[in-house]
Amino acid sequence: MLFILLFQIIICNAQVKKSINIDTKSEALKFSLQVIKTLFENNCSRYLKNFNDTIYNFSDNKVIKVVTYKDVICTSYSRAIRDKRFTYNNYLLNFKTQVFTQKEIILKHPEIKMGGGFLPLESDFIFVGNLARLKSTDSFNLIWDDMFGFVVRKIKGSWKIISIGG
Repeated sequence: MLFILLFQIIICNAQVKKSINIDTKSEALKFSLQVIKTLFENNCSRYLKNFNDTIYNFSDNKVIKVVTYKDVICTSYSRAIRDKRFTYNNYLLNFKTQVFTQKEIILKHPEIKMGGGFLPLESDFIFVGNLARLKSTDSFNLIWDDMFGFVVRKIKGSWKIISIGG
């Protein structure tokens, strides 16, 4: 009897953990899409509010303070949408928007590299929003793909970008 009860508790805990992970992943995707939406709004101040105070730039393996690099980030921000006629709704129709754990990204997208010095935590999510739905989509002329990939983490109850690639 005790064995059956213990087994049921273990199964229940596994189901709760899986549910929490799915909910957390959904939250991470929702936050990431809110970040992407700001790229179409031409409001860098609002965009910057989504960043942690310090972030890791995995393209050059540096930890940077957002306040110090604000102008550089905003310059990149202003170039994120190459074709200014391209809207957020167009983006959602033409590009896949997904979040992955580090383990998932290695398995599903081994071509995506995080850089030499950065390893996401198990609780972090990697947003990938630069993969075109159709091969015929001219993604290069629509978006700057570096701006559509980043790592998010829940910090003190709020989602923040903790790493960027561009």
